[in-house]
Amino acid sequence: MKLLVTGFGPFPGVRHNPSGQIALAVGRSARLKRQGVRIAAHELIVTYAALPDLVELIDREKPDAILMFGIAARTKQPRLERRGENRTRPLSVDASGTRPKSRKLDETAPLIRNVRVALEPLRLVIQQQGFKPTLSNNAGAYLCNAVLFTALGEKPDAPCIFVHVPKLSRDGITRMAKAGEDLAAMLLAQARRSR
Repeated sequence: MKLLVTGFGPFPGVRHNPSGQIALAVGRSARLKRQGVRIAAHELIVTYAALPDLVELIDREKPDAILMFGIAARTKQPRLERRGENRTRPLSVDASGTRPKSRKLDETAPLIRNVRVALEPLRLVIQQQGFKPTLSNNAGAYLCNAVLFTALGEKPDAPCIFVHVPKLSRDGITRMAKAGEDLAAMLLAQARRSR
């Protein structure tokens, strides 16, 4: 089984992005590797121009499951996103200082792509690490939403989730990475059942 796990690097207003650290930590998981999981972990660049790189990454890695992390700096607890929306925020600049050219990510795609994973069991897994996670219907209109929407369209047969995390201490990053290992195991179990 192959897992793709992603997080983000810095961007305007967020110099230290814990989501990238969490993704790379899950990528080093000895427990998942002992279970025979091949893990491709990537810290994504926070630019709209990098979205085709995500498509290429998914095509190259052909993951059985996708676990994505991003930061929601104004929240206090993690959020599991229920859907990605075909929209951008034209006034928001990305890490390269560029604004999106359109209000839509893809003119030919549907307005919404729903996550096709039961999120409540995953919420409880995060809760076991001392967080109070919630379920969310709004992944925003920035790059977190963009990568979720893109991944759901590129690999519709793979269990795929997006976890927004708040600003975290070193201990919080460690605990969220442990939750990430458990989330990955559950996503891969679902992928096995659907084969």
